[in-house]
Amino acid sequence: ARVEISRRVHDILRAHCVDDWQSEANYQHHNFAEHRWKHIKRCVQRFMHCRNVSPEAWLLCLKWVPDAMNHTSEESLDWRPPLEVLTGQTIDISILLMFLFWDVVCVSRHDDTQYRGQVGSKKSSEMRGRFVGFAWNVGHALTFKILADDTKKVICRSRVRLSKEGENNLKLDTEAGAVPQ
Repeated sequence: ARVEISRRVHDILRAHCVDDWQSEANYQHHNFAEHRWKHIKRCVQRFMHCRNVSPEAWLLCLKWVPDAMNHTSEESLDWRPPLEVLTGQTIDISILLMFLFWDVVCVSRHDDTQYRGQVGSKKSSEMRGRFVGFAWNVGHALTFKILADDTKKVICRSRVRLSKEGENNLKLDTEAGAVPQ
């Protein structure tokens, strides 16, 4: 783009001692980062199709795929994860073993002050959601991003459990619209 090669940009790069390089127009194969983006795009498309992910969640999936790729080993890096090569520290991959993108999970409802555990209450102490990523900057190392089914907002929770298939939690399923009332 012309903005990237303007005199002002060159002055800023020179002031900060940053080297500048552009690939030739219409020759994207010169830029090796383009190969990685192509691989990420294919993974996102394949994963969204296989897991039947809602189209509105494409950006969340686009954030999750590189996180998973950065924690898995690469043959080109002598079977080491990219984050290990970058930092020199052994990477803990246990966070990847917990959930897959778009898994149905149950989390506690923290900010609902009306529920006090009454028997027969219409509200549950848990709410359903979908696992959509890792919250690296919130809480401890095992904090996850959850897309809540009822509010459609992304929340960060560390106490998350996988909703088992065939689990009879009609209250949560009805609130999520999965069971006709």
